[in-house]
Amino acid sequence: MKSPIGELILQPAGPDDLEIVLAILDDAAVRLNARGIRQWSSPSPEGLRNLMEREIHRQHVYLARTTEDGRAVGTVRFEWTNPPLWRGYPGDAGYVYSLAIGSDMAGLGIGALILEWAREHIRSRDKRFFRLDCVATNLKMREYYEKLGFALRGTATHQGYQAALYEMKL
Repeated sequence: MKSPIGELILQPAGPDDLEIVLAILDDAAVRLNARGIRQWSSPSPEGLRNLMEREIHRQHVYLARTTEDGRAVGTVRFEWTNPPLWRGYPGDAGYVYSLAIGSDMAGLGIGALILEWAREHIRSRDKRFFRLDCVATNLKMREYYEKLGFALRGTATHQGYQAALYEMKL
């Protein structure tokens, strides 16, 4: 896929990529928190390493890399079953989590390109909906998703996390 920094390719992260994925996520959390956007904790929560290790093993985590030098510039994680926040909604969906871009790539449209790729990845699995969420108070992220064509489906709370739920029909 064409980006402002050249061609990007998304590939499943392997076990050797765990530290790269965690570094991108931590970098994004620090950057967002510095801007007053409370999407993720910094430092990362204790269980993040175990979650990402498990999800990499399941091939649910992808890295966006430049084709020129193989440098990882972003990451995204998929879920294929209804998570607790989406109880009561049809289960025919793919869910995106942990979308993060390295700070040196912020503002270049890489996140939108990864979401565009994710839409096609979800569609290729014969899913009818593309879903994601963000912290309900994260107005900048909510506006971003809406500009990309996601529709707000409401809010939900699970284990103290209040989320704004977004969906795109495929």
